[in-house]
Amino acid sequence: MTAARNAHLWRYTADMLYLIDQPTLRSAFFPGEPALHSVEAARPDDAPALLRLVEDQDPADVDGVRAWWEAFPRSFRLIRGGPGEVAAFYTIIPAALVTARLRAVDPVVDRWCRHLRDPDGGLPPGAPALFARRLLARETGSGPALLRAACWLDVKRAHLEHAASRRLYVADHREPSPAVAAMGFEVAGALEQRRPVAVRC
Repeated sequence: MTAARNAHLWRYTADMLYLIDQPTLRSAFFPGEPALHSVEAARPDDAPALLRLVEDQDPADVDGVRAWWEAFPRSFRLIRGGPGEVAAFYTIIPAALVTARLRAVDPVVDRWCRHLRDPDGGLPPGAPALFARRLLARETGSGPALLRAACWLDVKRAHLEHAASRRLYVADHREPSPAVAAMGFEVAGALEQRRPVAVRC
């Protein structure tokens, strides 16, 4: 596996996750329901549907998501619902691409950047990291969800395609789930009831 190309590592990891004998972790990526969902890159005309999903599920974050879309539209990956609908999405970029303007309008990203360079818990200057700022699905409830699981698996794919990254940051407005802890994530700090979570790779 160490000799595989980065673009193929996620496929082998998906097989390992499916076979792992740890129900909490396995169900986070592969819930028991039989439906399948495809995660794909967002298109420019997806912006209205994507923002409608945010308005429905988390209206307080509309400005933050809009700022991300304006700065990094190619960082968005999504699952489509019906025609003209977005059922779920997430964003991920290398931390080095974050701009001063984005830090100014997004307090969570600003908190991550400060944590990344913290002398007591950060990484050395120049060490690569990934920021997965938002993962939002139309599904509700606290149990394993198909759309969220599909996005999580795609996050892992993106992470492995940036194999040199030393850390992955993700954010969720909910309390971290048992699966998050099982995957090795640590709470990096709370901000306005949003809990940035970091994992060392």
